[in-house]
Amino acid sequence: MLSSVVLFLFGIMAFSNVNLIKAANTAQANGTQNVTGGTLDLDAAPDTLAFNDAAAGQASTTTVNTGSNVVQVNDLRGTKAGWRLYGFWETNWVKGGAPTTQMAMTDRMRWFPSDGASPVNNITGEDSEVVNGSNANFAGIASGNNLTLMNTDGSGNNGAGAYNKGNIKFNYDVTSGDLAGSYTTVLNLTLI
Repeated sequence: MLSSVVLFLFGIMAFSNVNLIKAANTAQANGTQNVTGGTLDLDAAPDTLAFNDAAAGQASTTTVNTGSNVVQVNDLRGTKAGWRLYGFWETNWVKGGAPTTQMAMTDRMRWFPSDGASPVNNITGEDSEVVNGSNANFAGIASGNNLTLMNTDGSGNNGAGAYNKGNIKFNYDVTSGDLAGSYTTVLNLTLI
């Protein structure tokens, strides 16, 4: 008889479905959020690049953007499209009051964006998404002879956020044939 009771209980347990239903009132709310695209801006750049005095036949060097006067890029577009900041010299060095007296830029002007004293600083972006340009000579003047100061590397958020760079070193070779005087030129920084 014991085996009949066990089989009977097993049969009830094997073929019974127990459903416990808890009655409750529920509701769902759909969340919405619009993210608007911002801008890509060159937010800061130095006003003046003051090279040190140099005698004919010497190299003139300068380190610019020290302290709070840095180059800063803000990418708030919301696209992860990446960007590049490059520079070029608009003219040769032109002697004040005598525009026909010039010192050429070709292979005499260098910058050092990869110098250890000039890192890319992440302000609100992600580390390592923006890299330094190469230390190089400018091949000439005008936009066709531009060099990269810093750019995105294609990883992660691809440079979204804010980044800056300071202490950029320049070097210019003054030849023994260059005339004494005060010279000026313009460095154009372009963000694309």
